[in-house]
Formats: sequence, structure tokens, C-alpha cells
Amino acid sequence: MNAANFFVIIVIGIVAFLFIQTSYSQSIKEKRRKLGELLPNQKADRPFNFGEEMVWLAVRADSSEGVAEELGLTGRVRSGWLNAMHYVFEGGAVFVTPAFENWVLVVGIDLPTSNSKTEINKIKLLIDRLSKQFGESQFYGTYKSCYTFAKSVDGEVVRLYSHNSNNYDFHDTGEPVAEEAGMNFPKIKPWQIDEEDQEYWERNNVTFPNKDIILQIAGKWSINPAQLRKNYKEKSTGILGILKA
Repeated sequence: MNAANFFVIIVIGIVAFLFIQTSYSQSIKEKRRKLGELLPNQKADRPFNFGEEMVWLAVRADSSEGVAEELGLTGRVRSGWLNAMHYVFEGGAVFVTPAFENWVLVVGIDLPTSNSKTEINKIKLLIDRLSKQFGESQFYGTYKSCYTFAKSVDGEVVRLYSHNSNNYDFHDTGEPVAEEAGMNFPKIKPWQIDEEDQEYWERNNVTFPNKDIILQIAGKWSINPAQLRKNYKEKSTGILGILKA
């Protein structure tokens, strides 16, 4: 066997080993998820951006522990961002971040998704409970074409707007706030407009919510999670936990 062939065999062996190791690790993680056992990984790393196809909370608090406790998360483990993001995007757990300028974020598709009246009511109850404890909490959603922002202060929702681009359902609570200046969100559904009035949306300067608008409002109210890596360089960990249904 010449040196070239030997080198090829070594490379193939390394690749096969890495593949088997990765598959085994993923299999173990999936089994633990099904059993409700989360994988801890206390290695601190830099924040990951999020905001697209996601739902999250912002809670005025100075630590993740209190927020995780108030949410009643089970199976809580300390986790770095990379480990946590697998659960955040695939489901199975939510991630409670460390505090950024007295704002703690809670992120994961296991949170209410705002795609129905039932889910909207869940959001209201959740942020009201959190704001009653911490003073203020917010909800944001960009998941599956449902665009939502909401704020609760001292146990009461003061502003919520949600628009489902799939069926044009909308929910509108409270008066528009300063951060919405120049944004005129839909107040009626397309089929409620006269067939001959094709310029209704343009004439009334109607603004259809999208991901960028939700992130813009988040940045004005608290933290824009799409800019975490840009604005916060320090490595950190948070709390990964299972949210009760």
C-alpha cells in the first residue's frame, strides 16, 4: 500500500467516525427530548440572533432565574446559546436569556404562536402574569406569517396588535402608541372592501405588519434580538426549560 492510498483510508476513517459520532449524539439528544430530559451545556458563548420565524418574550428583569421560575419551567438546565438554539427552533423547550440592559428574553416556538384567538388569549394571560410580577412584559411573533407585538404593564395589556397574513384575521387591543408612528395597520379584512375600491389600501396608507416592523418595534420597546451579536459581545449562558402546556 502506497502512502497516497494509506492517507485516503485514514481520511475516510476519520470522516466515518465523525459521522457516527454526530449521528449518535443527535440520537441521544432526540431520545432525551422525548423523555423530557434536556441536555445541559454550560459552555458560555456569544448570543445568537433571532427574530425570523420565531416567537419571544421580553421581560423587564435583571436575571434569568426569576423569569424561569415565574414561567414554571420544568427540567431546567443551564445552557449556552448554541445548545439552546436547537431546542428554540425545533421545539421541546424555551430558552431564557441572561439580562440585556434589564431585559430578559424568552424564546422558542413552544410559546403561544398568535395564529388563533385562543393563542392570542394565551399571550394576554402570559404577559399579564409576567408584568404583574416584574412590572412590564412584551410578546413578539413572526412565526408562520403571524405578526404580533404586545405589551403588558402592571398586569394589564396596554397594547396588542396581531395580523395573520394567512387568513387576514387581526386582533387590536389598546390605542396605537408612539412607536407605531407612520404605521396604519389593517382594521378590516380584504373582502369587507367594496369590489370597486381597489385603491383602498394605498389611499389609506395601510401598513401590513412583517418581520422588519416587529423587530423595529421590539428595538424601540426593549431589545431587537436580530442585533444581539452586534450589540452584545460578552459570552454568556441562560436557562433552558420545558414550558408547561
